[in-house]
Amino acid sequence: MKSRLVVSIVISILIASALAASYTGYTTVFAKPTHGFTLTLTGTAYDPHKHVYVNVALTLTGTADGKLKIEIDLHVKGGDVSVNHGYGTFSVSRGSGELVSHCHYIALYLWLTPKYGGKTALWCMSGKTGTLSGQTLHVSLGASHVILPMKGSPRLDDLDLKGTITPVY
Repeated sequence: MKSRLVVSIVISILIASALAASYTGYTTVFAKPTHGFTLTLTGTAYDPHKHVYVNVALTLTGTADGKLKIEIDLHVKGGDVSVNHGYGTFSVSRGSGELVSHCHYIALYLWLTPKYGGKTALWCMSGKTGTLSGQTLHVSLGASHVILPMKGSPRLDDLDLKGTITPVY
């Protein structure tokens, strides 16, 4: 009777150890590493009101969850958008995005803060990822139309930005 009890306890301990080991292995396999990133892009957009092309510069910082060879979730913490021809600089209050390397795809959503009485603007952009040079990934983003967060809500068409995203550890 005692030997059955001892065998039963030993088997229970072995099963519990195996379950714990498999659970630990499961969580480490699916855990997403987190690190900081910077995204720097420049390009142009067409201003249909002034009938000119304007230069646009975008700089963002945030955190990224995931692995570059699979999929990365981007969480924008802040940044700036600068538009020439008298529009000035706008703050990016937050944003999110997705980067899927094997498809060479990136999508990014940004909330721009109002300037002098405007409304918050949401920019929805998508694009492609290019080649990886060391830890730097080349990126291009675009949008058919974006609105500037200022009085009158001026629109820019055919936004086309190119630059890089780099990790910050």
